Amino acid sequence: MDLHSIPAHSPEMASDEELRLLGEDLVRLCLNDPRTIFDSVCARYERKKRLYTRIGASDLLALNLHEHLSIFEPSVFAQFLPPKAPSDHSGAHIFATASQTLKDVSGDGKEAAIVFCGEAGAGKTTNFFNTLRFLAFIEERRRTEAEEGTREGWVRRELDILDERS
Repeated sequence: MDLHSIPAHSPEMASDEELRLLGEDLVRLCLNDPRTIFDSVCARYERKKRLYTRIGASDLLALNLHEHLSIFEPSVFAQFLPPKAPSDHSGAHIFATASQTLKDVSGDGKEAAIVFCGEAGAGKTTNFFNTLRFLAFIEERRRTEAEEGTREGWVRRELDILDERS
């Protein structure tokens, strides 16, 4: 079976073989034909609405649809917060990449980078901006958690409780 035989908008459930072909990581699929790789990435979007596909442990391929997407909303952040972030590199999302990079840097102090590359209009700026939003959210959360044990944190919590009651 190849992806050419998978109907992109089929309403029935995908078979095990189809799901294997639509996997999160192209390296695990043992694909060596550019057309099959292209079809796999397209099918992942058409069948599962997945914009990101992993290529090994550290590379992420992204589709840019040039539209506002809910996958960048703060409500999605919690799925990728350390230590909840997938440690097996299976989560194909820019937030999973950012979370894993932050985890790697925090653990042993080694340097790391996230590189955004592609042609004009490929989504580099959008992914960069949303990665910064995600990392800022993590930092704000850490700061808030650190303050919870301090007097300032106690006052802030009490004011929040009073505000909720009024």
